[in-house]
Amino acid sequence: MKYKSILTFFGTFSLILATNTTVLGHNYPIFTDSNCVRSIVGESAGEPYKTKLGIACVIRNRGSLQGVYGYSNSKMIDKQSIKIFNDCKRAWAESLTNNIVPTAKYWGGPMDISYFEIKLHKKPILTIGKTRFYN
Repeated sequence: MKYKSILTFFGTFSLILATNTTVLGHNYPIFTDSNCVRSIVGESAGEPYKTKLGIACVIRNRGSLQGVYGYSNSKMIDKQSIKIFNDCKRAWAESLTNNIVPTAKYWGGPMDISYFEIKLHKKPILTIGKTRFYN
């Protein structure tokens, strides 16, 4: 964890800025709005808004960023436009009241079909563009 001192009217105190948590030996991002939006950007920057919303809904359904690999692609995320970030922020906010995939816990693209549908025998509950959503 990172520590940072902050000067206030009442004196100096330390604030812990947690960015990651460890679960069963694996390091995962903390479930914050900012980290969730970055994850949506990393997973769906070039996708239509509805895909961004679907991914936001799945992240909310999970309540965790465990297994969301898009978060760790900082170089790609940091290159994205303000418009993409704003779309992902809007999708994250909308997912709070408009869950278009209420039972989904996973999503995948064309390269993930054999894993979800052949290996795990899952059927998509919704397909948006190239992205499939699964329970």
